[in-house]
Amino acid sequence: MRSRLFGFTPVGLLFVSALACTTPVEPTEGATEGTPELLTSCPATTGQDAQMRSAATVAFDLMKLAADGQISKSNAFWVYSILASQRYRIDSAGQTIEFDPSDPLYGYVTSTMKAKLAFAQLDASVGKFLVDGIRYAYSTTDGWQYPSIPAAQGLDDYKYPGPTSAPLLDHTAGDSVVITGQAWCKTSMVVFNQTCKNSHNYAPLIMHDIRDWRSTPPSAFTGKDHRPTSPFNGPTAAGNPYLIVSVNGTTTTWAGYDFAGTDCYTLPNSTCTGTLMIDPVPYAEPGDYYNTTGIVGTQANPYTLNPTTLFAVPEHADAWATRTIGGVQEWGTFSRATSLFGVTLYKYSKQY
Repeated sequence: MRSRLFGFTPVGLLFVSALACTTPVEPTEGATEGTPELLTSCPATTGQDAQMRSAATVAFDLMKLAADGQISKSNAFWVYSILASQRYRIDSAGQTIEFDPSDPLYGYVTSTMKAKLAFAQLDASVGKFLVDGIRYAYSTTDGWQYPSIPAAQGLDDYKYPGPTSAPLLDHTAGDSVVITGQAWCKTSMVVFNQTCKNSHNYAPLIMHDIRDWRSTPPSAFTGKDHRPTSPFNGPTAAGNPYLIVSVNGTTTTWAGYDFAGTDCYTLPNSTCTGTLMIDPVPYAEPGDYYNTTGIVGTQANPYTLNPTTLFAVPEHADAWATRTIGGVQEWGTFSRATSLFGVTLYKYSKQY
């Protein structure tokens, strides 16, 4: 299996913080045995929680799809840069974002990736969140830097909760990432634990020059800040707390993170270790999800519905979910098949 670096779970997207390399932490109470302690508190609830979780989920899906059967040393930038603002544009109607056909890496974009991005934006508020996010990138940054996520290659063939282990293609032999899902903040998280030897510039999330794959930034970038951006962060400097929550065990924000690398040669055995975490919506990802009651998705133990993520993958078709509207709890199932770009997902439908 091919690999790189990141960490995820159902309902939102979560990164682990600070670029310096650290040693893995010990398991925490309630976590799956062998998984690292999560040294970060649950994000504070905001008025855009639902949109941020949906954006984090589609970002996670796109990372997985970018890595799926397509990763090699020759096209590593295609996977590492998948969340970069330079890879997307606003559609002609101004309501959603889409992959930019003028991007030199556009040839790697699949129909499944287009479908995942389109499904997420069937909720107009999510489309607006992503459009506002890329407009923010255009107006505030110069487009010369992008966020590189080398661990994303490890998502090839990953299925929650794992664990999945994969080598790092453009690193020393033996460098690897281990990806494991676990419970977090009443949802779940995917954790990427990476080991890197003999590198002068390592980080699980790092800033790289756009000239890795194109000569200049898209002309839409008119800002002055020399920092990486992603539309999945939305229109704020702080970014999406479900997309990047923590790096190397330290809570961080997009605005507070320095995107710098570490010289592993200065560390014992010339080895860096780093961690990233992401939190996608559980029913939008394949794989069984458990809470303290047991497997989630039964009528007795339903998923908690994210109001802007109404579609489940086929594996969870007919699974149960619940939500509260106007103080009244309702139950429903993911039972309405919907297809886009040849991909079928199942939409939530109220049952009672």
